[in-house]
Parts: sequence; structure tokens; C-alpha cells
Amino acid sequence: GMGVDSGFRRRGIGTRLLDLLIAEIGTRRCYCIPYAHLREFYGRAGFADLDLDSAPHFLRDRILEYRNAGNDIILMYRPGRADMAGSPAGP
Repeated sequence: GMGVDSGFRRRGIGTRLLDLLIAEIGTRRCYCIPYAHLREFYGRAGFADLDLDSAPHFLRDRILEYRNAGNDIILMYRPGRADMAGSPAGP
């Protein structure tokens, strides 16, 4: 997971970290499990909401554990090159 210490938030650190992550991901598919209030932040980097029914089982199980523990989290997905080309190897 990615997080910025509360004393350093709102200084662009998270945005710079996310930019570096996106550069590293390149054209590969990627999932993230952010807190719901960060939907727009990750959306600016190309992540979109993904229904739990479309999630890999290991992520679905993890999300359900987090939610059962009281965390308001969502699943987001950033498609890879193969996904955008219509490959059957989707999420």
C-alpha cells in the first residue's frame, strides 16, 4: 500500500509517488485497494472502479477482510495494453 504521513499530506508527495508508480507499471494491468475517499486521486492516474465479481479471488477475499474489519475501501483497476487491445486476458 501507499501512504503519506499525516504531517506531510497536501504537499504533492502522494501525487509524485503515484506518478512514479504509474511510470513503473507502464502498460501492465494493475489493481489497487484504496480507501473510498481516494477514488478521485487514483482515478486521475487511470484507475477505475471494478466490481468485486470481476476481481481475482485473492483480491476479493482481501477486500472482504478489510471491509469486515470496518475499512471503507474499494477496488480499482488500471487496464494494461492487452486489456485495451481487447485481449481475452482481461482482469
